[in-house]
Amino acid sequence: RIGGAWSDAVEVGGAEFVVAAGPCAVETREQIREAAEVVARAGAQLLRGGAYKPRTSPYAFQGLGEEGVRLLAEAGREAGLPVVTEVMAAEEVAIIVRKGERIDLAYAVKAQARDTAVAVGMKDRGLLAPGYKADLNVIDFEGLTLHAPQMSYDLPAGGKRLLQKVDGYLHTIVSGQETYTNGNPTEALPGRLVRNFS
Repeated sequence: RIGGAWSDAVEVGGAEFVVAAGPCAVETREQIREAAEVVARAGAQLLRGGAYKPRTSPYAFQGLGEEGVRLLAEAGREAGLPVVTEVMAAEEVAIIVRKGERIDLAYAVKAQARDTAVAVGMKDRGLLAPGYKADLNVIDFEGLTLHAPQMSYDLPAGGKRLLQKVDGYLHTIVSGQETYTNGNPTEALPGRLVRNFS
């Protein structure tokens, strides 16, 4: 089921034929508003538009990103249509949710857990299955907010790292122990340093 916070959900894959229509890429406010009006008049049930566009050339149009998501959500709200777009990376899931869109929970969990773990070579992570190590996050999607990144000099020998705080993570559980509550660390440190020498 697909639906924005302002509209009824649309069941995809049920008895009714569902049409999602709209431009390949969200380019301007005027373009997506006009497309939304045409899509609604034509009787389609979903407005679609790409905010993130994968390209092989760094010089090609990559999409408007977060601004594109904002414009798409605004146009969908005005036309009374739920919207459909794609995400290209796990960090884009929070952007979609913050703009008032609903996202399939199973997809969101996979994108932020399994896909991220596999991308960094941790193939035994991100699944709730025997023999796998799964860390759990309990998330308040309505309160999910990213803060500006900040440089931290808390590593040995004055090493630095970029940290980004986020609101909306209520609990983080690692190896059965709660390591964060409401974004604040607990005393539990069940994890271990992971090194990859390959």
